[in-house]
Amino acid sequence: MRIRLPFIIVALLLSVNCFADGGGASFCEDGTLLFREDFGGNMPADPVVGREPLLSMSSNYHMTVTPDMPMLGPGVYMLAKVGWTNGGQWYTQDDHTYPDDIDRGYFLEVDGIGGGDIFYETEISGLCPKSTLSFSAYVANVYTSSQKRSQRDAINPRMKFVIENCNGVELVTYDTDTIPFDWAQPDWHLSSRWHHVGMLFEVPDTITILRLKIYNNTETPNILIGNDFALDDIEIRLCVPPVTITSPHVAECGKPYTFSVDFQNDGTYTEPLRYKWFYCSDNIPWDTVHWREIGNVRDFQLPSVSHADAGFYRVAVAGEGSIDYPNCRAMSEAFLLTETCPGGGEVCTDGTLLFREDFG
Repeated sequence: MRIRLPFIIVALLLSVNCFADGGGASFCEDGTLLFREDFGGNMPADPVVGREPLLSMSSNYHMTVTPDMPMLGPGVYMLAKVGWTNGGQWYTQDDHTYPDDIDRGYFLEVDGIGGGDIFYETEISGLCPKSTLSFSAYVANVYTSSQKRSQRDAINPRMKFVIENCNGVELVTYDTDTIPFDWAQPDWHLSSRWHHVGMLFEVPDTITILRLKIYNNTETPNILIGNDFALDDIEIRLCVPPVTITSPHVAECGKPYTFSVDFQNDGTYTEPLRYKWFYCSDNIPWDTVHWREIGNVRDFQLPSVSHADAGFYRVAVAGEGSIDYPNCRAMSEAFLLTETCPGGGEVCTDGTLLFREDFG
């Protein structure tokens, strides 16, 4: 299943800051999540290796759907819960989304072509003008350091992330430099280190479409040794202060219940602040069809809790001119409320990821 969110992007970027393995502030990790690709496979029932081709993958790459990755050579990829080991040359890589859980989560594993070849491309629309955004992803070098000692010609992978406008003009680029071998992990039975890379950038008020392209940016094409890498959890976040619902998760049946909000405006939004509350019976990805608006006050109250009130709640915060634009406002994570009414129904809590492309 492929889930997309509406975005807007601009034709010119004002500034950019790049980072690798930086702190949470550099990645806007508390900002509002607008886009995520985790490559799916999040249910235990999903096969060990994904079988649906990745639509964002370049046609220069072909997919293998067996866990032993029999078609070796540059230009092969797989969506895997556990990395293929290539006879001990590659690590038994873990999915980044669910580390140490071999039953859930695909990551993208690639035998790269190199030479500046595009291997992944996606188009996004609908972002807020004049906002600060964070793009980030997790990358790993899956070629083992122990094998590197015997194969000195093995090449480190290197990637370049490019954001373009709808006319193909590069707006901002970020080069990861080489992704190093994990010298601290000689055992191929274990997982190589994931590196968190990305960039912050500002967008002015010219509105168009954003294209994200990822290049395998090693200098030599068709490398036969090395240039083997993994990619996971691509995200775009709106850099705004976090919104937190601070109320208890259990409400007493028949009694009033108040949702309290913590939001520290750092000047991002013009006061007075506006609020919008949303409800959904299941924790499904955010969209305006299933999540219905239920209130517009800071501390929303249920006058008398009943079975029907159990479910998931979110609150959006912004200034007067931004509250009606979904990708301009700060948004809380989904908040699960249960109730104590006798014979209450169950609430589905299986949904664990919001805003994703899911190919599982």
